Amino acid sequence: MKNRIPVVLLACGSFNPITNMHLRLFEVARDHLHQTGMYQVMEGIISPVSDSYGKKDLVASHHRVAMAQLALQTSDWIRVDSWESEQPRWMETVKVLRHHHGELLKSSASTEGPDPSKTLSASAGNPASHRRAFETNSTESSEQRQLSAEGGSQWYPQLLGSTLHFSLMGGS
Repeated sequence: MKNRIPVVLLACGSFNPITNMHLRLFEVARDHLHQTGMYQVMEGIISPVSDSYGKKDLVASHHRVAMAQLALQTSDWIRVDSWESEQPRWMETVKVLRHHHGELLKSSASTEGPDPSKTLSASAGNPASHRRAFETNSTESSEQRQLSAEGGSQWYPQLLGSTLHFSLMGGS
């Protein structure tokens, strides 16, 4: 596991309701990434959408979060994050990624202490295709942020001292 790239798996979706296949998706993705010998999955995050998503028959977010928490009771690496579901409006996936990126930066800074020589990045598949990718980081230009916020599929590779990747998986 030495020199493996750390990865966080993130699934955004309605989870209306969460199913065994949602959980299996995480297991298959983690197993595949580990088998490459290049990646170490640090955690999985399930992020249910806000009530304002507009999906017909969408169960209230607090119930969908509670169902996901119950489904994950025995998992030691997948967790539910309610931040997206608590937003007053539907959030674009790139904004959810930025939120989790920021939370991981805060968590990293509190456990390791601030180190300006290290920058974490978030890379993920565009939800429209799940194959295109983009990267956001603290040195990203406002033009790059605008393209990403508009759902642009541009790739902004940069050499960084420390990289934490997000792998976005489809949920529903």
